Amino acid sequence: MTEELMISAEALKEYLHQGQTLFLLELRHPEDLYHEEHEWSLFKVRGGLLLQSDTVERHLTEIPPDQAIVIISDGPGDVISIEASRQLQKHGWKNIRVLEGGFKAYLEESLPVEPIKNVLPATKVMNL
Repeated sequence: MTEELMISAEALKEYLHQGQTLFLLELRHPEDLYHEEHEWSLFKVRGGLLLQSDTVERHLTEIPPDQAIVIISDGPGDVISIEASRQLQKHGWKNIRVLEGGFKAYLEESLPVEPIKNVLPATKVMNL
């Protein structure tokens, strides 16, 4: 069942280049969402909905039930994405895929990103 759920970054790139309509749902650990150690923390999947991984059920109205959904997470082993897909299926969503390798695979395939709005500027503050 899990294998049917997975999609490679290469396949996702091909779908996007073909103009397929996909809803991209990006999930991040709450403590990692704006963590400065991640070089990608200031960027998100272009056009995607970025949520903390523990808030999916609170945002169901923002996720279209009639559209193909690809879930992309920063968690190890795609566990976060698989759990989110189960939550969505429980609420009636059917056409769901999980990006194998998550956000790292998305970046490695050079898929488009955009800046995260409402984050602190990428500057360091030194306290003396």
